[in-house]
Parts: sequence; structure tokens; C-alpha cells
Amino acid sequence: MERIHHLDSVFVQGLSLFFTNFFRHHIRVIEQPITRPSDEAHIALLTGFQYLVSISEVDDDNIFKICLDYWHLLTRDLYSIDQTQAQSHGMNVLALTRR
Repeated sequence: MERIHHLDSVFVQGLSLFFTNFFRHHIRVIEQPITRPSDEAHIALLTGFQYLVSISEVDDDNIFKICLDYWHLLTRDLYSIDQTQAQSHGMNVLALTRR
């Protein structure tokens, strides 16, 4: 029983490494809106993204750290984009934050 659990953990860890590395190189595609309902490549990427969300919930410290590293990268990227857009529109970003 312990061996099966270990093999499952190794598989999910490998899957999390695959998804996080893949998404690091293809995040711009995920951020684009779906232009056609038949855009299968984009839909497949979003499905993979949903798998990564589920993998993040696995009760394993190593898998969690792999996913957390990716979520940190993603949120940092999104925050940077948001800051750039706000500055280009002349908005004071600090004035928009909650007090």
C-alpha cells in the first residue's frame, strides 16, 4: 500500500513539473481570449491549467512547493502587467488600494 502511494506521488510530482514548466513558456497563450469555440489548442491549455489547480490541492509538501513556485510566478507577472497598464492610463495605483 505504501509503495502504491509513493508511485502515485512520484507521478503527480512529475505531472506538476511538466505543467509548471510548460505554462512558464506558454502563459501568454493562456492569457489570450478564446476567439473561436473550436480553438482546441487554447482549450487544451486551459484544461491543463485546471489540472494544475487540482494538483495544487494534493497533500504532498514537494508537490505543493512546485505549484506554489508557479503560482508566485504567475501572480507576480499579472501584478506587473496590472501596474504597467495602470501607469499607462495615468492611474495612481496606490490610491486604488484598500486602507
